[in-house]
Amino acid sequence: MGLGNDTPESGAVPPGAGQQPSPPALPFAGFGPFRLFPAERRLVRDGETIPLGGRALDILIVLVGNAGRVVTRQELMAQVWQEVTVDESSLRSHIAALRRALGDGADGVRYIVNVAGHGHNPSRHCDGIHAFALVFDKPLDWTAFGIWLTMLLNRHGTAVLRVKGILNVAGSPAPVAVHGVQHLVHPPVHMAVWPDEDRRSRLVLIVDGLDRALIERSLSAFLQSHGSLDVMTRA
Repeated sequence: MGLGNDTPESGAVPPGAGQQPSPPALPFAGFGPFRLFPAERRLVRDGETIPLGGRALDILIVLVGNAGRVVTRQELMAQVWQEVTVDESSLRSHIAALRRALGDGADGVRYIVNVAGHGHNPSRHCDGIHAFALVFDKPLDWTAFGIWLTMLLNRHGTAVLRVKGILNVAGSPAPVAVHGVQHLVHPPVHMAVWPDEDRRSRLVLIVDGLDRALIERSLSAFLQSHGSLDVMTRA
């Protein structure tokens, strides 16, 4: 996907021999009407650059990079200010500026949520966002899975905020890690060993407004067509 391209091509690449390189950093991240370009240090809405102070932009980059999990105040301060010692009032001030720039809270839409006692969650800006995991007992057919993932992201890419997992691929002695964000599928990473004794395939999705049952039915249909579906466990 090229810089500034809002409609990148996608494709699931079948695993090949040898070790694959780590996935590259995403050139931009999208949330709501915004596009964040970390390398360019630029936030865009409807083609217009949104003015942001340096610290507020750093905070946004950290939060978006950790979408799907709560980021503690300590983590934010350590990553944004690094070796500089600051108090929490500075953090609160820059987060307030960031919220104003995003129009956070307008029309009931929240992009940054303070989680009492923990920190800030960058992903709960919409009630439709939810995460779930699928677990498969039987090795998966890579062709069927790759076609399904490509079609899912082609059709619903903007609603699939993230999909990642570790797969037991039929015919592959080692696990294969997959990672996709919206319309983009990174090249699969061929891991040297399994991280633990569990050899089941595990797939985690974070989606916005997509029905879990719809995703499960579509994936089951593709896997059954290739005879690789045994047990899909809800997690």
